[in-house]
Amino acid sequence: MALGISLLEQLCLHVFCSKIQDEIIRMSTLQPQIERLKAQSQALKEKGQGPVFLDADLAAFTSHFKQILADMQAREKQLQTSKCS
Repeated sequence: MALGISLLEQLCLHVFCSKIQDEIIRMSTLQPQIERLKAQSQALKEKGQGPVFLDADLAAFTSHFKQILADMQAREKQLQTSKCS
């Protein structure tokens, strides 16, 4: 047992770390779908069929997605230094 961390706290850290790892994997598996959306958007744009707001909305979505994923990865790293196994 680590100094200053109770068994219950260690268990909670382990459970939270496991959950965040699962979520990172789940989000990472969405990346190919996001890339397909980008390609479809580009194809529509080239045909002149895409709505005006599509580029901005897709850019905002992908930016938000990347930020959330980066935040979760940073949190996972922080938890691992707190004794996540």
